[in-house]
Amino acid sequence: MRLKILQLNILAGRFIDTVAHFLTANNYDLIHLQEVARGAWFDTHQSFDNFGYLKKKLGKGYHGELAIAAKKISDPTSYFANATFYRTKFQLLERKIIWLKKFRLLKERQERAIQDDPRNALCLKLQHNHSVLHSINTHLTWGPKPRDQEYKITQAKRLYRYLKTLTQPFILTGDFNLTPDTKIVKMFETIAVNLIKEYHVTNTLNPRVHYAQELFPKGLAIDYIFTSPTIKASSFAVVNQPNLSDHFGLQTEIEL
Repeated sequence: MRLKILQLNILAGRFIDTVAHFLTANNYDLIHLQEVARGAWFDTHQSFDNFGYLKKKLGKGYHGELAIAAKKISDPTSYFANATFYRTKFQLLERKIIWLKKFRLLKERQERAIQDDPRNALCLKLQHNHSVLHSINTHLTWGPKPRDQEYKITQAKRLYRYLKTLTQPFILTGDFNLTPDTKIVKMFETIAVNLIKEYHVTNTLNPRVHYAQELFPKGLAIDYIFTSPTIKASSFAVVNQPNLSDHFGLQTEIEL
């Protein structure tokens, strides 16, 4: 079975109409999104629901799952989450959330330690005909620099231990906020194939939009697609047009 998959951090819906158009035009089988949000995030208030909006735009051909990591104390309707959309041809066998840092209500960004922000991984066990795939969608903790720190390693190990329990093929994607030379990325490489390494990707950030212009033109690779060793990737591409976010999308086709 061949599957077309997208990984994308959507920057709390800053380009939500463009994202929706792009998703509906490209016929993905599996879509992993991070920074799916509602409310006041990144000093911007958006009253509409990113997840509900995208689910409506994608239509009856997709199911969607949302894993809310955090909400704001100041806005009870808010959320910050990972979201996975998958074709209705799949049967959902299991849904699990792995908490890397447990859910809590958040104060404003300037009033809290970023390393204490909640983080999770949305894990779905999907079946189509006789093929089973574990879909793992995560957003690892932020820096301020994309280097190893003890708190980052502690959180990442929780996800690593879960992956080691899986006996069927899996795909792990996400915004890791880490460069490929870190201990954490190398840890995941002991059990899975790092496709950005296989395809020599050196930057996954969008210089046209990203606030840290000092990173460019070189940029950083901090977004990933990992596959278990039995999965064959038949293609891989960085989606750098149109502007979907301050991150580029990652697209792959895999064979189960």
